[in-house]
Amino acid sequence: MTDAQISYLEKYLLNNASKFMSKAKTRAAQNGILFDDDITYGDEGPKIINYANSKAYDIIVIGSRGMGSIKETFLGSTSNYVLHKSQIPVLIVK
Repeated sequence: MTDAQISYLEKYLLNNASKFMSKAKTRAAQNGILFDDDITYGDEGPKIINYANSKAYDIIVIGSRGMGSIKETFLGSTSNYVLHKSQIPVLIVK
């Protein structure tokens, strides 16, 4: 892929993620749930833990994807990392 194609793909994916999170935030608010979102990419496990710690969250809710090795197939590498490294309680949603 060219740099231009990668840049286009990143923008496309971030735009779709923003739309999805906006809908989720609205739906959560309608049900009285405080919802804070941050869209990033890369080595996410440490970013999620640091972000949650900086905001003093009570819980981290994270999805399970299962895109990695056999061990990570059931949780996903990011959710597995967060589950085992976070001092904040973690709820994994399948």
